[in-house]
Amino acid sequence: DDEMDINDEELEAIGIAEDKDKEFSAHLIVTLGKTFEQSTANLLAPIMINITDKLGKQFILEGHDYGTKHKLLPEGSGE
Repeated sequence: DDEMDINDEELEAIGIAEDKDKEFSAHLIVTLGKTFEQSTANLLAPIMINITDKLGKQFILEGHDYGTKHKLLPEGSGE
């Protein structure tokens, strides 16, 4: 349910903002731990890719409490 707030000026660098019909995808960098429970994702700096034009960029989100080592599974989930 989280949202990434990236302003249009930054998205223009990869051609997304000017044409809302372009296909794009968002990716996170995941660091695998010794076990899956120890694995983390970097929620602070997502990678946005303009699929149509084959351009991409990593963005650093501001004004969020996201971190670079967010656990993939909540504590105590046991899966």
